[in-house]
Amino acid sequence: MLLRSSLAEHLAAPCDAAGLARLLRLLLEEALRATPADGQVIVTLAADAQDASRAVVQIRDGGPALGEDEINQALDLSRSASTSDRFSRAGRPFRMAHLALLARALGGTLSLGRGLDVGMLARLELPR
Repeated sequence: MLLRSSLAEHLAAPCDAAGLARLLRLLLEEALRATPADGQVIVTLAADAQDASRAVVQIRDGGPALGEDEINQALDLSRSASTSDRFSRAGRPFRMAHLALLARALGGTLSLGRGLDVGMLARLELPR
């Protein structure tokens, strides 16, 4: 597995450092768990291109691609992920919804999207 990173220097977000470290660790664990041995995980940190007052961490994995309904369901605390979903296979049907709540507690937002060819893109936005 290849882990690549592109991290901006001197980019700060005023939030609970321990909470942010925990959230990033859990997101990275999710990406690593979903990515096959010959895949790659890419982590980037930058100022938001459309709103420089926000810092953005993106974690792109090489796991199974997700459809829009699966993405919406993964972030919904009122619906357990379906049995075909990669989150429920691992016994964590509400994991991403829980991580979105952790992001909100830090003053940020967590969104999920489809990877370019495969996988999932987790996007964490935080105020700077």
